[in-house]
Amino acid sequence: MEVTPDSARHALGDVQQTMLEMRRHVASRGTDWVLMLWGIVWIACYVTTHLLLSQPAYIGWVWLAGNAIGLGGMAMLFTVFGRRPDVRSQSMRKLGWRMFWFWIALALFGNAWLVMLWPWYPLQMNAFLVTLIMFAYVVIGLWMDSRFMIVLGAAVAIGALAGYLLTMFGGFTYYNLWMAMVGGGGLFGSGLYMRLAWR
Repeated sequence: MEVTPDSARHALGDVQQTMLEMRRHVASRGTDWVLMLWGIVWIACYVTTHLLLSQPAYIGWVWLAGNAIGLGGMAMLFTVFGRRPDVRSQSMRKLGWRMFWFWIALALFGNAWLVMLWPWYPLQMNAFLVTLIMFAYVVIGLWMDSRFMIVLGAAVAIGALAGYLLTMFGGFTYYNLWMAMVGGGGLFGSGLYMRLAWR
């Protein structure tokens, strides 16, 4: 079958329309608010971790409370936004399920890798988890043809790696404050960008 310039333009237009529809769907379903929520949680937990470095027994509780707040807030947001009428196409539903299973697979593989990397220490585990999540951002950016998500994922991952290496080999003592800015600020900024630019 010969592809004419007109049919190629039409197919490209369909692809662009699908990507635009996906971006609008992601933004309209509360993903922007979820990212901003997790950004605030990360900022609060990293700053508190820095302040509690002399009392490490409490740090785990800080992150447990932060994750509980993040997961509870995320569930509430998805419940609120889930009540909106769903006008997604069949292809959008399939992509949504693929993204859901991608996150499940990433969590399973990430935990398997943590078991294989044992024994690890907190700084190593933290840098690993941050870069793993940012890898997901890059993949989602590739799926949705979003340069912003690709650059954000790569920038936060590079920032986490730089903070890790500086702490390990350069005597840098502000890793947690650095990650509050780079990681938490990156999540909050990506949610704000979605809210403003993807609607």
